[in-house]
Amino acid sequence: MKEYTIRPMILALLWGGCLQAADWTHYLGPTGNMRSAETGINKNWGEKPPAELWRVDLHDSKGGFSGPAIADGILYILDHDGGQDIVLALKAKTGEEIWRFVYPQAKPDNYGYTRSTPTVESGRVYSLSRSGVLYCLDAKAGTELWRTDVMALVGGKPAEWGIASSAFIDGDKVIAIGAGENKHVVALNKTTGEMLWAGGGTHPAGYATPMVATLDGRRQYLIFTGESLIGVDAGAGTLLWRHPWETRLGCNAGTPVVVSANRVWIGSGYKSGCTLLEIEGGQVNEVWKAKLPSPSWGSAILDNGHLYASGLPGYLICLEAGTGKEKWRDKGTARGFGRGGMCAVDGTLILMEGNTGTVVQVELSSEAYHELGRITPLAKSKTYWVAPVVANKLLYVRSPKELVCLNLE
Repeated sequence: MKEYTIRPMILALLWGGCLQAADWTHYLGPTGNMRSAETGINKNWGEKPPAELWRVDLHDSKGGFSGPAIADGILYILDHDGGQDIVLALKAKTGEEIWRFVYPQAKPDNYGYTRSTPTVESGRVYSLSRSGVLYCLDAKAGTELWRTDVMALVGGKPAEWGIASSAFIDGDKVIAIGAGENKHVVALNKTTGEMLWAGGGTHPAGYATPMVATLDGRRQYLIFTGESLIGVDAGAGTLLWRHPWETRLGCNAGTPVVVSANRVWIGSGYKSGCTLLEIEGGQVNEVWKAKLPSPSWGSAILDNGHLYASGLPGYLICLEAGTGKEKWRDKGTARGFGRGGMCAVDGTLILMEGNTGTVVQVELSSEAYHELGRITPLAKSKTYWVAPVVANKLLYVRSPKELVCLNLE
């Protein structure tokens, strides 16, 4: 197995002051909307580009798309090497390896192996494999606490590119996709891995991570299947409603965005566009629909009544959430943002150009596109699809080949 090499750069710059703790413990961040609550970051990348602190080589070079999760000074990420997936724990400040947990995953490469982002909660790490096995590990030691093959448990079948969703913690439950007959959604005891219930009807698997919301007065899980968005009762697992949303290859990957007490936005790639749905009395209606943005696997960021999203053919677009009216669109450069992801922090968007690996900082404003600077921290690769992550004023970006940490102060 190859060694993880760390190339430290300017570690001494980091720890001169007191940082406000702000971990990023799971996919889409602490509040599940791709936002960090941190303030006081550097917003002048043109004159003061973020300094590189460390980088670690990764080995799922044909297409590793696992994002990092950060909790209590430890960064967790998935890698793949030599027929094995690797749950890797690194010191978040230095990149030094703490532990690794490996399991066999030798099925043929299909745009890489690793897809999901680890979930950290109450001293445990939940990691979901491409084939649907959920591992629960001790966060400090990396030892296995339990494992459950969710797909095998309910007789389900992964989508064409395998499981890309991440484990979702809700109270004492961990929620995962089973895609079995009348068992699309599976709730497991987060401490033991035992199944509590399975339900939600019968649907082909999609790629999106489940989320919880209260819509139309009912607490429910929103699940993007391979051909629809469904609402599943969070207590009993019963199917509440279904809205058809068919896309090429069943590629529904972006997490829905709750806009109001009974409205939710969804979007997909392959020219599928996006729509705002209204759920009332168990009925679902499209409030508006647009051809763009058409995000391949990212989602949108909601801010002050506006949605920000990108996708092919490369525009970052700002829409009025309630009406779908376009406020502005911009590619930044001729190559555009493509399938790269983004996050929001301190009044800015930090975006990845999906084709070039350039990381761009843009003002979070509905008035106009205003770029604050751009950097190229990653080595050459074919795809840069993983969204940037911000935790404790550190910016983490990855390609299939490497993970890089930069100082945002």
